Amino acid sequence: MRGNLTWHNTELAAREANGRGERELAIRLMAQSIDEARNPSLPWHELQSALAGSALFHEYVTRDYALAFRHYRESYAILCSNIGADSRESLSLAECMADCEKKLNDATG
Repeated sequence: MRGNLTWHNTELAAREANGRGERELAIRLMAQSIDEARNPSLPWHELQSALAGSALFHEYVTRDYALAFRHYRESYAILCSNIGADSRESLSLAECMADCEKKLNDATG
């Protein structure tokens, strides 16, 4: 069950910390959740999901578009390289990635 995964609990803690206004803690916890999701014993979709969540967090909360774009790109690559991937999800992720790339380009001139 997904709610029992360490990375997912850490991601939830990051979102809760952000909700309390503890931004630096939230950023550290989000990074930790990605590290935890990179556990090779987990199925591919756990890392893909963690990266997508982190991308959204950094795009809309920290406005770190470069990090968000990297996480979108890695998440998309994982999704596209796995046979069980849902084409609607990959299209949606590609659209998010393109939107984030535009924001990154606008922010960097």
